Amino acid sequence: MYKVDPKTPLTREVIGSFETEHLLYAHSFGLTENYAIVLEQPVMFKMERMIEGRPMIDDMVLEQDKTTKIHVMKLSDGSIETFDTN
Repeated sequence: MYKVDPKTPLTREVIGSFETEHLLYAHSFGLTENYAIVLEQPVMFKMERMIEGRPMIDDMVLEQDKTTKIHVMKLSDGSIETFDTN
């Protein structure tokens, strides 16, 4: 997660990061004054399909045996709390 000051839009400051089990498809995320919320859904990309030049929708696979994880980052210090929806 990065912070960008409008006065210097080409410079990013790292707030924090977290690891995911696979290449994450994140269309959007939640943001409040104090927290950023990112969903790690069990949708992954098949890289070999991407390399073949297939449409993006064909590259996505739902892993039905996995659960969704919710990553909540505190913006003031980058600390992360992760919740599993199982």
